[in-house]
Amino acid sequence: MMSMTGAEAWKTSLMGLVQGVTEYLPVSSTGHLILCKARLGLELDESFEIFIQSGSVLAVLTALWPRFLRLLRFRENTGFSGLRGWWLLVLSTLPACVAGLVAHDWITGNLYGAKPVAWALLAGGIAMIAVEWRMGRKGPGTEVASVDGVGAWQALGVGLFQILALFPGVSRSASTIIGGRVLGLGREAATAYSFFAAVPVLTLASGYSLLKAVSAGEVGAAQIPAYALGTIVSYLASLVAIRFLLKFVARHTFIGFGVYRILLAAAVLLLAA
Repeated sequence: MMSMTGAEAWKTSLMGLVQGVTEYLPVSSTGHLILCKARLGLELDESFEIFIQSGSVLAVLTALWPRFLRLLRFRENTGFSGLRGWWLLVLSTLPACVAGLVAHDWITGNLYGAKPVAWALLAGGIAMIAVEWRMGRKGPGTEVASVDGVGAWQALGVGLFQILALFPGVSRSASTIIGGRVLGLGREAATAYSFFAAVPVLTLASGYSLLKAVSAGEVGAAQIPAYALGTIVSYLASLVAIRFLLKFVARHTFIGFGVYRILLAAAVLLLAA
């Protein structure tokens, strides 16, 4: 195993921090990683960027482990537990997996740039504000309050919305949260289900990316320190972001995140111009 230089460790830690902070906040982790690399001149391969998502997976498993344990209680099968919980996750995972296998190469070849990311951030920000405004007008008591109330058609709908996250800048968490809100989930329920829906998708993406990189000879002993450091930083940052968001949505709307996305998109477009 080779050691990293101080500069390499700094770059790796920075990417892990950006990944961890932005994975569960509805602001697009992939978009921020692309922008970060473009502005700072960082050169890290795509397999590294995807693999460090495993740190984010471990973080949500750690933060919500009592709820994940309920998925192993196969005798319950009520709410988000047992086989019913697994079925909901399958419905939320399959659409993005199928679409990803079909469109991944085209997306990475055509949309991994500052301008496409900026437009996706802008569109997502506007959509987030519009959905919050619309759902706010319906008033309390009209939404599903907990993940235990998520139905099969809502899980499938969230999965279809998750396809949008394949486009850099859209954000997996934003697409699933907005989708959940549109489908009748309350703010806290949509956020929590977004966390659960992330685990199978990110696990499959990280595993597929690592397997592909290893088979192509892109990952060896020399890359292990970078992968390990990036994953650890991503894990710690994701833990903080998850706990922050769970507390935030209990009292606030997502409009602030929508405004942030719009301002960031405007800044990127101005710099690009």
